[in-house]
Amino acid sequence: MIFPDFLAKPIFHILYLIERRSDGATQPPIRRKIQPVADEQRIAFDHLLDAALRNGISALIHYSLPYPKADFLNYICDWRGFVAHGFPIHELETLGGVSTLFGIGQGETRSYCGCQ
Repeated sequence: MIFPDFLAKPIFHILYLIERRSDGATQPPIRRKIQPVADEQRIAFDHLLDAALRNGISALIHYSLPYPKADFLNYICDWRGFVAHGFPIHELETLGGVSTLFGIGQGETRSYCGCQ
């Protein structure tokens, strides 16, 4: 049975929160809106990411753009098909590739991981 959005979204949210709590999560999930990126930023982000990928999936990304790093990470996840996840290293300074492409379902996910 398929529910209409006005029912499906709240039901999903409740089930998601129950699942998170059963897994021991104590903090709420991060929620943010996916927003378009200005053309100037998009071009800069694409150039940086494409240059890093030409050097190989394990190449470090040397970030020196004038935009916040969080905007770059959001962009590559929202618009370029990457997945990011967090871990409790607060001194993170370098973002580099640690893996090759993973085939998941019908698509693929590129893996980059933060390291010191």
